Amino acid sequence: MDVAQGETTVGEVRPTPTPLRLYGQSSGLDPLPWASVDEQLARAGTYWVVPRSAGQPHPRPVWGIWWADALRLSIGSRVLARALDADPVVTVHLDSGTDVVVLDGRVTGSDVNTETIAAYDAKYDWSYDVDQLGPLTVVSPSIVLAWRSAGWAGRESFRCGGRWTFDGDGDGDGDGDGDSDDDRDRDREGGGNGNGYKVS
Repeated sequence: MDVAQGETTVGEVRPTPTPLRLYGQSSGLDPLPWASVDEQLARAGTYWVVPRSAGQPHPRPVWGIWWADALRLSIGSRVLARALDADPVVTVHLDSGTDVVVLDGRVTGSDVNTETIAAYDAKYDWSYDVDQLGPLTVVSPSIVLAWRSAGWAGRESFRCGGRWTFDGDGDGDGDGDGDSDDDRDRDREGGGNGNGYKVS
C-alpha cells in the first residue's frame, strides 16, 4: 500500500460537483467554489480524523497536508492507527463548525515521498523523521461536503455550500450506481440554526 517515490494514489481524479441536499432535497444554496474548499483543506492546521468503529469512536486531531487531491496525515495515536488498519473507511473534518469541510474517504496507502515530506515540514516549520514516526497516511476522498453559515454558531443558517465526489460515478462510493452508501445508510447531521439540518 505504500506510495512509491513521486507517485500518488489518486492520479488524475478530480472533484465532480453534485447537489448538496438538505432534508433530502436540493439545498438551493449559492454554490461554494471548489477552489475555496481546496484552499481551506490546504491551509488547515489540524485535521480531525474519525475512523469507522463498532465501538467507541476515537476522533483525534492530527497534522497533515492536502496534496494531489488527497490528505497525507501523520497518525501518532496507536489507537487511531489500529482502527484505520482494521477498517480503512474514515471521515476527516476541519476545526470550524461554521466554515465546515467534511471529507469522507478511505486510507489508500502511505507516503514517504521526499517532496511531500518537504511540503509537510515547510507547512509546520518541522522536521518530520520518517524512520522515527513512520510514513504519512494517505486518505483519498470519495465525498467532500462543505458549507458556510452565518451568525454565532451558525444560528443565522446556511449561506452557501457544495458537495463533490471523486470517483467519477457521481455518488462517491465507487460502485457506479449513482446512489451513495452515505445516502442509503445514514443522514449527516449538519450545522445551521440549531434545527438539525440533514446534510448529504
